[in-house]
Amino acid sequence: MKALFKRELRALFSGWGGWGFLALATGAAGIAVFIVNILGGAPSFAENTLYLALAMALGSGLCCMRAFPGERASNTERLLYTLPLRTRDIVLGKLLSRLIPVLLSGVLLALYPLGLSLAFPQTSLSLGLSSVAAVTALGMLLMSAALFCSACSRTAAGAFASFALLTLASWAAPYAAMRAEALTVVSPLMIALMTALVVLLVYILCSDWLVSFIAAALAEAPVLLLHLRGEDARVLEAFNALLKRLSVFEPLSAFVNGIFDVGTIAGYLTVAALFACLTGLAIAARRRGEGRHEHVAARGKALPLTVFGAQAGQRRGGGQVGPGQGQTQHGHDPQAQLRGAARLPPQGRVSLGHEGPGPAHGHAHVPHQQDVVHQTFGALAGHTDHEA
Repeated sequence: MKALFKRELRALFSGWGGWGFLALATGAAGIAVFIVNILGGAPSFAENTLYLALAMALGSGLCCMRAFPGERASNTERLLYTLPLRTRDIVLGKLLSRLIPVLLSGVLLALYPLGLSLAFPQTSLSLGLSSVAAVTALGMLLMSAALFCSACSRTAAGAFASFALLTLASWAAPYAAMRAEALTVVSPLMIALMTALVVLLVYILCSDWLVSFIAAALAEAPVLLLHLRGEDARVLEAFNALLKRLSVFEPLSAFVNGIFDVGTIAGYLTVAALFACLTGLAIAARRRGEGRHEHVAARGKALPLTVFGAQAGQRRGGGQVGPGQGQTQHGHDPQAQLRGAARLPPQGRVSLGHEGPGPAHGHAHVPHQQDVVHQTFGALAGHTDHEA
């Protein structure tokens, strides 16, 4: 995980990803302070909380849009999924590296209420710092959600678009809840839309239509049962409560009104951890798909590789080659070498360990897991800067 974390952090700050996030956060704070606090005469930095949240959302989408699609664009996705790394290590390496800009922006944003309290003694420093803490926690949630959208998308534009739709839905959820309060009956169209949404979300996580439809049936069974029993009011009440919970921007109004809500910050961190788990599920499903692809490709190429190994042995030996000699002469296995090359990017081979023959038996030395990961990411650091 350390090698992946260092590689992602280097890619973020060698390109525009990390610096762009810091520029958006601090630039939006500076403009808001000048307009709202200095020109408008607002007494507290907390008045700018919603504007900072929108800047965090935009920066998170830009920072994570190439997290996983960039691996495919640089032909390193299959290598990443076939390395001896656990799914948890991949998620933590990419997520923690992207939380560094969020934490740095929180430190920089704390300078604004401090400066306002020095320039205007009537300004509340504690209230401004509490709003900075809430925005930082929200930024961690948004970064985790953006990484999840990147793991579920095949292109950078698709990742940014899906995260933008998710953010827009969260922003509009309170207004949709107010409109839903006027409903008195659950319509068949509402049930169909809820079923389609559950199917889509589960398919994104597991890439299995059968499991998606089973999950949708289990989720919609209580809704249908209550609808048939004529208890639509209970369904609508639960639906309105769910819509209100989906909004991650609405709880910031408590900080704007001068209330420090610890539950809101804890909720942000909990949802961020939930999105990290969902990202792990999405990556695990994609790794299983890559494993099935590798298995099918290996079975399809077994016979041609055997013939190729025998012909290569004849060219080296200048005559007939006994059984097995074409494959293991000098401690090398052409089939294993070609299968390894198929997983690596076309720019060049990456050495995964010492491949020379051993001192006693002439067999290839098997590298340690950490040596494989560190050597691979060290070699790829120069040409896989997918954040640039």
